[in-house]
Amino acid sequence: MLEDPADWKKYYNGSRDEIRLDRKYSMSDRIRYYWAKPEVIEAVNRLTNNLESREISLNLLSQFLPEQYQRIREGSVKNEVQALIRDKIGKVISDYDQAVKVQ
Repeated sequence: MLEDPADWKKYYNGSRDEIRLDRKYSMSDRIRYYWAKPEVIEAVNRLTNNLESREISLNLLSQFLPEQYQRIREGSVKNEVQALIRDKIGKVISDYDQAVKVQ
């Protein structure tokens, strides 16, 4: 994001520290502008490969992916990188689906 700020810079205001915090924790999904960049694809592949080479700690999962942690404990999701990714994406899509349904 720092190397190519054109798609997000106009949306973040404040001090350098406030903008840094916004880049990290903003509810706005600015990553969508970067997914297709070769260096991002390479980084995601490297991360995925690194995670696949070891068992992911349940302690880390409970902190960063608590819903997936619970599903692992229930036996409905495997503690495998691709299964966790699919489950997390599915949960987000489900949340959006619920939000747009007419009551």
